[in-house]
Amino acid sequence: MADSDLTTLAAAADVLGVSASDPKLPRLIGAASGAIRRYLNRPQLHYGAAIVEKLPGFKGQVRLYLGVAPLISVASVVMPDGSTLDPADYTVEDLDAAALYRAAGWPYTGLCDDGGRLYGEVKAIVVTYAGGWVTPAQSGTRNLPFEIEEACLLTVVSMYRSEPRDPSIASESLGDYSVAYQLPNSIIGVGQSFIPHAAQSLLSTYRRLQ
Repeated sequence: MADSDLTTLAAAADVLGVSASDPKLPRLIGAASGAIRRYLNRPQLHYGAAIVEKLPGFKGQVRLYLGVAPLISVASVVMPDGSTLDPADYTVEDLDAAALYRAAGWPYTGLCDDGGRLYGEVKAIVVTYAGGWVTPAQSGTRNLPFEIEEACLLTVVSMYRSEPRDPSIASESLGDYSVAYQLPNSIIGVGQSFIPHAAQSLLSTYRRLQ
């Protein structure tokens, strides 16, 4: 199993009432875990000991939000000029939000044209840190919220029981056979169509809006 898997073969097999050696389970667990990660709008959910992330800085910005939460510890913050920021110059303000607060503000890394109009930014602030949840697939004491694992199991069950049905089919009937297809936008995007509504409710607390 991969560290990014949000549940185990044994748990999925138990819920489905099938053998843990069922060859479909690893694939469906991986697919469900990926769909949930995208739905939550997070680059990574599982624990990483040395995550390296490059971030831009904006005018007036005093908080730097890291991509992987919860934040466990910060190893270093390297500024755009290549200098390593003294840990006394910033504060880990919120572990769950993975927010670093710096009263002096973070350096501006925007790109402006000759007229002073912003047209982009450089991800020039490099943060190395430990963060994320320990998943059931990883060694150590798991601390992945049970709501997220339960949402993964519900999604695996939904996927397993719908195979090999075409996910674009919204409804079928047998008498005088007919079929109705979902619009492409309903099955393409962040994976909502593969995540049951009950699972989405469990995940709502952990979803990032940006």
